[in-house]
Amino acid sequence: MYPELWKGVHASVCSIVAFQNGHRIASGTGFKSSDKIVTNYHVIQAPGVTDFQLRFTMEDGYSDSISKWVTSGVMEASLADSMPVDSWDYAILDLDWEELGSVPSLNLTPGSDCPIGLPIALFGYQFDQPNLSIHAGILASKFVANGVKLLQLDASVNQALEYGNFGCNRHCHTKAYWTDRTVRRVDAEL
Repeated sequence: MYPELWKGVHASVCSIVAFQNGHRIASGTGFKSSDKIVTNYHVIQAPGVTDFQLRFTMEDGYSDSISKWVTSGVMEASLADSMPVDSWDYAILDLDWEELGSVPSLNLTPGSDCPIGLPIALFGYQFDQPNLSIHAGILASKFVANGVKLLQLDASVNQALEYGNFGCNRHCHTKAYWTDRTVRRVDAEL
């Protein structure tokens, strides 16, 4: 299951690194859905950011298939929809790049379609590591907090600050979701 998922998903997941005057200050993971990039809002709102690097990798998880630098102004202008960290913590970016046409798109699907106990795979860029990684786990629970329907994962996400994934794409067969520690359904139109 996991080798096939890797082949079908890796090309759609990107690293987003924030820089302040040439110094790395934050990073996260995003993925392409439709013609947009979905990530966590806090990734693109780090204080003092001057530039971002977005990169997609080849099947080896390391070599660049696309790497693009943009200013914080371009990133801010591309924000199509978002919710801040204290709510759903997502950002949808509408980046008009010719290169993105070659990146496969993942489909968003409601979490209600996935039963508790379902095997899952999580894709993300680990802290201070340039390579894309995959982690296995299960859908452990479904619950509501502050009016938001959430899915809880049991997987090695955020296992250790220096090696755990922070934000990552979660894959349920061919259905994609976004997660930092729990899965959050993105209700914005893509």
